[in-house]
Amino acid sequence: MGRKLQDGLAYPPRAMRADQAAAYLSISTSKFYEMVQDEKMPPPVKVGNASLWDRLELDAAFDNLKDEPGSESSLLRRLRELEDEANAKGRNKKD
Repeated sequence: MGRKLQDGLAYPPRAMRADQAAAYLSISTSKFYEMVQDEKMPPPVKVGNASLWDRLELDAAFDNLKDEPGSESSLLRRLRELEDEANAKGRNKKD
């Protein structure tokens, strides 16, 4: 996959090439391009001939994946919501 973020940087760069962005997200470069095509990841910022991805936009896009239908995070969140609703109904009956 080429160079990874562990190239000696103490922090991730603000702008990343596709292989760096994929490594940042712990996915393959081909999966990253697929997610860009599916608009699950942001498009690149063009700087001359270079295509760069903004780390903050990658973070936001990754956060949005948590709300995707079928995401374990969204399922767990929904289960907690249902449990909270059931507990609230139980408290209301006792009042």
